Amino acid sequence: MPHRHLPIVVICCECQRRRRNGCVRRVELDVGQIDGTAKVEIEREAMGNLIGGVGADTQVGLMAYGHRREGDCGDIETILSAGPLDSETFLERVNGITPTGKTPLTDAVEQAAEALSFRNNPATVILISDGLESCERDPCALAETLERAGVDFTAHVVCFGLGGNENTASLACIADAIGGRFLVAANAQELGAAFSEVGVAVAEPAPQPEAEPTPVSDVALSAAERVIQGSAFTIGWSPLAREPRDLITVVPVGADEPDTGNFIRAQDESEGELIAPADPGLYELRYVLEEGPRVLATAQVEVTEPVVTISAPDQTRSGEEISVGWSAGIHPRDYIVMVPAGSPDDENANFRRVGEAGEMRLAAPEDPGLYELRYVLAEGSRVLARSSVEVLPAGAQLSTGATLILPESAAPGSEIDVAWEGEPAEGDLRLAVARADQAIFTWISAISIDGPPPVPVQMPQQPGEYELRLLDIGNQKVLSRAPVLVE
Repeated sequence: MPHRHLPIVVICCECQRRRRNGCVRRVELDVGQIDGTAKVEIEREAMGNLIGGVGADTQVGLMAYGHRREGDCGDIETILSAGPLDSETFLERVNGITPTGKTPLTDAVEQAAEALSFRNNPATVILISDGLESCERDPCALAETLERAGVDFTAHVVCFGLGGNENTASLACIADAIGGRFLVAANAQELGAAFSEVGVAVAEPAPQPEAEPTPVSDVALSAAERVIQGSAFTIGWSPLAREPRDLITVVPVGADEPDTGNFIRAQDESEGELIAPADPGLYELRYVLEEGPRVLATAQVEVTEPVVTISAPDQTRSGEEISVGWSAGIHPRDYIVMVPAGSPDDENANFRRVGEAGEMRLAAPEDPGLYELRYVLAEGSRVLARSSVEVLPAGAQLSTGATLILPESAAPGSEIDVAWEGEPAEGDLRLAVARADQAIFTWISAISIDGPPPVPVQMPQQPGEYELRLLDIGNQKVLSRAPVLVE
């Protein structure tokens, strides 16, 4: 049979306290007399009634205060730590306590509760008092604190030889706040009876809560067996919600029942969209009743990794726009970002949402260097795809497979020779003259290339900044770009 835990018994010069499922503390023994007999002797003799009601399987402790030094509110001592009850040893230690000093009963009760780990374990304190708090603390306030913080914490209070209701009110509030017996004794017979009643109360097993009946639920959930991480997917339920604030959530398999991940309210609908978690793995869809809360239905779903690629030119010039494409969008709130190579994955300055498109125009940073384009999942900010882009200084030549050779400037309407190094791809190749701000595959004029370089090219009549572009029309690919100033 498992041990029951009783609070520590605190013994003081004026009062005793004991608690269920923990150790007993006797708070104080008084030096006054009743019917010619010292209170302390009456209390010692009656203590047998209290201990006699406690079974050997109960753990008991003993604490005293005001028994060693006069006028010292810190004179509190644990005489017996909580352990299996040895009645003979316990009573021997009680008989060795001599009233001497102050009555810090509030501090003593607090220390007893802490010694019993009352926040994590059931505990009981019995306070037997023939005196009042004398160290400027409020026992009623402490009782309320212990009740709020404790797990099944109980306090019984026995007052002995005190005056009327006015004197006992500051002790009655302890039992009232925490939930225990409050008994008043005026003589030895009444004290013995009070001790017996408290001993029986402590020995009674704690009532076991009635098991809640297993709820019968007719709710059913339906969804795809597999969904892509971070994607929106449809989940259905039937019948309609019991309450509009019932929720449907997705959590890892094995999560505690109160846990919720991404969720939606049932409202008056029979289906809705959830966002799949960012981490692949096995998950559980749950229909959770708002009142309780209680899980009424579950369904398993596997979250899988998507295959996403991102495409962009290998090079661009600072401040220029480039075309960025991606193979498949997961969610419209996912985003594309260009950051310096080596930046943390959560770096997302100047991002652009992907929306429903499959490509976008994105301006390159002003500072030259090596950058990284990233496709980032909105759910969990997970990077799904990367592509490196070198940003060159403004005016630098861009080349892929060929390098154009031409003068840096030319007169309006003049003809210049344009050559190239490297072997451009075969096919429909054009050498185009375009304004610097024109879209890549638009131009002012273009020459089909069907022979070796150099090729004569006519410059525009209007002065300004222009580009020569070597284009692979069939594959829509820029092979090389070089600026030229017409002045």
